[in-house]
Amino acid sequence: MKKENNQEERPDDNEETSPILKKSKPGIGRILFRGLIYSLLFFFLLIVSAGIVLEYFFPAEEEWVLGPR
Repeated sequence: MKKENNQEERPDDNEETSPILKKSKPGIGRILFRGLIYSLLFFFLLIVSAGIVLEYFFPAEEEWVLGPR
């Protein structure tokens, strides 16, 4: 009889200790904001990497008029 009582009590204990978490779907605003942040980061990294590559392949060897002397 004790085994039957323990088996009956276990589902009740599990339901109380582990609540069901509902995941809310992200709204359109959150998706657009995330897309905006990712696109800005992508363009920033693209410009920085292009500057590094261009400086590596075409270094500035001449002094400019407005540059330091």
